[in-house]
Amino acid sequence: MNNELFKMVTLAYGNIILKGFMMEKYVRYIIILIAFMQTNIMIPLKELKQQSKIAIISLYDPNYQHIGKFSDENKEQYARKHGYDLFLYDERLDASRPAAWSKILAILNHLKDYKWIYWSDADSLVMNMTIKLEKFIDDRFDMIISKEAAFGVLNTGSFLIKNCAWSEKLLKRVYEQTEFIHHQWWEQAALAELFKKDPTLLTHVKILPQRLLNSNIVYGKWPAGIFRDGDFVIHFYGPCDKESFMKEWSQRVKYN
Repeated sequence: MNNELFKMVTLAYGNIILKGFMMEKYVRYIIILIAFMQTNIMIPLKELKQQSKIAIISLYDPNYQHIGKFSDENKEQYARKHGYDLFLYDERLDASRPAAWSKILAILNHLKDYKWIYWSDADSLVMNMTIKLEKFIDDRFDMIISKEAAFGVLNTGSFLIKNCAWSEKLLKRVYEQTEFIHHQWWEQAALAELFKKDPTLLTHVKILPQRLLNSNIVYGKWPAGIFRDGDFVIHFYGPCDKESFMKEWSQRVKYN
């Protein structure tokens, strides 16, 4: 256990005991710290280190293995092609929460080691291997994400985040929104709530049209988000036959 974290947990716990009652903010703080400490002993399913300034991260739990296997192979091919480092997790990093929350912990595990992190959900595929992540990176911003054409929300299934104090603080604040733990959009809903409460945060965020970073084929009534040949990523979010889609579309990837 990290000595500084141990001291912080001990101090927080001691304050609770000495004051004789359970203070909610301390309880939440301890839970979050423990979750962060647990990530230090988790071993990724696969690592591909090529000394890049950019890392790609994805994660799924055993319930998603039948889908994740297509994602892993696809992302490894893409990382190798362009020399990006890659971290693929096959377990939740906080067993007390739905798997989607573990993306926050996974990113925090590696954020300080890279200039940029690209997060990609396990139910997505890179469809155009010729497009480099550098195409989307804009150093004037700390987060680069796209907005769903269907619902007008920022989708955290595919985004870039820069190594800086703002990003680290934002991710930790997202994780602290415990009221969203079992929300149908999980950490995505927590992020949206932060932006709603503090719109100035959005000055750090570059919002791209959906098809540039997060195309889909499920919500066909909104063509602005529908995948077209040559798009970078396809993401099968929401209720759909993910395994069939992943298997079928993994055969359509454009390599050259």
